[in-house]
Amino acid sequence: MTPVNKQAPPTIAPHATLTILGTTDVHGHVMPFDYITRTTNGSLGIVHTAEIIEDIRTKRDNVLLFDNGDFLQGTPLSELALEDPRQPLAENPVIQALNLLDYDAVALGNHDFLLKEVAPSSVPNVLKAPLLCANLCGPDGVTPLIQPWVILERDIVTASGLSHPIQIGVIGFAPENLESWETTRLPEQTSLRTVISAATAEIPRMKSAGADIIIALCHEGLEEAFASPETPSTPMKLAAIDGIDAIFAGHVHQLFPIGNRSANGVDSTNGTILGKPAAMPGHLGKHLGVITLELDRGADGTWRIVSGNACLINQTSSPTRSRTAQKILDTTQKAHEKTLSALDEIVTQTRFRMHSYLSLVAPDIPLQIVADAQRDHARSLLQSRPDLRELPLLSMVTPYRAGGLGGAENYIDFPSGQLTRSNIWELYQYPNSLSILEATADQIKGCLARSACIFCAAPASGDDFPLHDDSVPSYHFDVIDGLEYEIDLVGAKLAQINFNGRPVDEVQRFLVVTNSFRAGALIRVGMKAHLHDKTLIRTIIEQALRSGRVTPGQLPRATWRLIAPPGHKRVFRSATPAKIGPAKLDGVRIDPLSLESDGFWRYRLIFD
Repeated sequence: MTPVNKQAPPTIAPHATLTILGTTDVHGHVMPFDYITRTTNGSLGIVHTAEIIEDIRTKRDNVLLFDNGDFLQGTPLSELALEDPRQPLAENPVIQALNLLDYDAVALGNHDFLLKEVAPSSVPNVLKAPLLCANLCGPDGVTPLIQPWVILERDIVTASGLSHPIQIGVIGFAPENLESWETTRLPEQTSLRTVISAATAEIPRMKSAGADIIIALCHEGLEEAFASPETPSTPMKLAAIDGIDAIFAGHVHQLFPIGNRSANGVDSTNGTILGKPAAMPGHLGKHLGVITLELDRGADGTWRIVSGNACLINQTSSPTRSRTAQKILDTTQKAHEKTLSALDEIVTQTRFRMHSYLSLVAPDIPLQIVADAQRDHARSLLQSRPDLRELPLLSMVTPYRAGGLGGAENYIDFPSGQLTRSNIWELYQYPNSLSILEATADQIKGCLARSACIFCAAPASGDDFPLHDDSVPSYHFDVIDGLEYEIDLVGAKLAQINFNGRPVDEVQRFLVVTNSFRAGALIRVGMKAHLHDKTLIRTIIEQALRSGRVTPGQLPRATWRLIAPPGHKRVFRSATPAKIGPAKLDGVRIDPLSLESDGFWRYRLIFD
């Protein structure tokens, strides 16, 4: 939309349509390219979304464009640029793409505010659009650290072709768990108020500043939308607040509206929650959220929303590359080629193939490499802490590429031979650093018990019961290397936990090396923080492999195993039998069953 520059006669009572476009969780995906699989993918990235945006802009008046957060981190393209001290933030390909698309406002997500020296205060200096966050505050808990909201003064073109002024309020919210996830990275004396308390405080101020309508950019998900009304999601709580007229949600990488699911005030047909239009456009630029508001202007100049709805678009209507999309491609091409060259750099050699097709069935080598690299780096850090060196050191790791929502290709599969920096990204794609915590035996047991929730409980004699709860993503399955433990599938519970071949002593204490993201949650449940290191875990893995201090083996350690009565059968999903090859696991047999429509294969797990 264009800035205010003219005003129609006040005697006309017009009707206008306002189109509000939104992206979320782009995670550094600019090019239509998958840096993990090294393949072109025309259905993802800002370039793909730009085609849709420009198509809508050419066909409609009164179009706004917002991003709902997590735009900066997530690909080698964006993060290698962020890690280069010689490259200004303004030249980051993601920032350049957002600026070329002329976003009207951008919300702060949990992956946008800190990577090395990138802080919220530095991003507004390079983004053309205002960066918004109303609930990340200073030490008083009420004063926002960055701009909480903005009033966009625009002209809106009516059906009769005349222009009238309108003031559109836009407010941003970061996830409420940000303080827990990023406890090691947040600036000192930072606090986080709840989204609802921030909204309750700021919405009246926006109204007093003249906002005719208010749009909320909320980096929280609608995952509870179809659960019980007693546990509404944050976007649903926002929809209940008087003054908020439309909502973009995100963070959970899911879609809304989708299908015919409608419950608890959520209408997927019209794309509304509690009667207010809302969109949650997935992730990686695959979908664009479109909210449409029908507005009437009263004789006093105030605007009233007559109706509203939302939908998602995931493909363009034109096969030709739009001008802005081509401009983004041209601007990013040099950085793209530099990224590919960096990823091709050889890190080490390995004599064995390694894969993650069975990461949620038994221990595997890729996860063991991460555990060993974390432990190796932690030992060097502990040289400065002789008071801690006598405590046993455990390494907590998580399988990220293990199928699930990422699809049937979302696995690690490295042939024997060269390992490159691209493979390191596959092993660990997130920009987490390393933390060392102290834990009691009870805290360790509690952590492993929570991890076991990924497995479904079943009767002892049940046949072909699902092995995994598909609603639980693989990144909730923490593995603690350095212990030996069993998970009883009948009760989906921790059955036995040993250290050095003996049951864990109730009074025993451990050091746990983990990533900065997980550390926040563990500190909240009582673990004591000792050391936080700014080195990215991805860098730690690369350094450990280059030096030879960590060497991939042929077989993983028996850190954990599933147990069930003889003859107990479960089914799980993974890649094709041709990819997995012969699966030899102690105490169980794995039989392939059938190919499913989404590309996964079903397998039967039979206990001896």
